[in-house]
Amino acid sequence: MQLKQVTPEDAQELAVYNRELIQEEGHRNPMNLRELTQRMESFLMDEWEAVYFIHDGQKVGYALYKFGTDAFDSRIQTVYLRQFLILYPFRKQGLGRKAFETLKQEVFKEARIHVEVLTHNERGVAFWKAMGFKMYSMHLHT
Repeated sequence: MQLKQVTPEDAQELAVYNRELIQEEGHRNPMNLRELTQRMESFLMDEWEAVYFIHDGQKVGYALYKFGTDAFDSRIQTVYLRQFLILYPFRKQGLGRKAFETLKQEVFKEARIHVEVLTHNERGVAFWKAMGFKMYSMHLHT
């Protein structure tokens, strides 16, 4: 698995991928492709970074993340992994695990990683638990 840095010029393609992620996880985000593109451009021009996952010369997914520091100990680097997607045709081949392991080793290194998963997204919850994540908190909504 190889990583390729994303630039703001890639925002429209990432917006298409983001729309797939929104649909797959059952998120209630109503944004259309134009709005998702604008939001992605804003992310990429701000503090956010993104990479494509490349396998056998093909883009198979992406990740969007932001580095920070722990709220209680500024010596601890953190990373918030906001979006992580393996495109539908490439799923069930172990590429999600390979992509995450590569991202962790090459980019995140020793940073404490935070992810959010919708509680009804059982596949997502199972994936992140298989990657070694444990439940830390739960957001409740009315």
